[in-house]
Amino acid sequence: SNLASTNSVVLMKLNKLVALRQSGEDKASDSDSEDELYDEMEDTPDMKSILIKHTGGVNRIRCAPLLPDKRLVATWSDTGTVHIWDITKHSITIDAPAGVKQSHKPINEPPLFSFSGHQVEGFAMD
Repeated sequence: SNLASTNSVVLMKLNKLVALRQSGEDKASDSDSEDELYDEMEDTPDMKSILIKHTGGVNRIRCAPLLPDKRLVATWSDTGTVHIWDITKHSITIDAPAGVKQSHKPINEPPLFSFSGHQVEGFAMD
């Protein structure tokens, strides 16, 4: 179906996040303390994301940083297929200080490997 091709794997990086409440802090003073915290913040929080086109809905996803310089992701699709993706270059791009130009258009990149021979749901990546 057309909807099966509109799914994506999303790689996200969140930066400059801060805790807004200490445990046990009085909830009545939250709005004042949060306003003061935002006024004192030099850098605002930000999020970078990269979308990778994925056929079918993702039922499960696992990441395995096998080597320090290699990142693989496995997805189990609702089409009954397991895909192995190499997201190494996307991880490097999203970690770069210059950042990522935000785009909501998924990268159309085929997986390294796809397997559709499973008889029942499930996969492991250890």
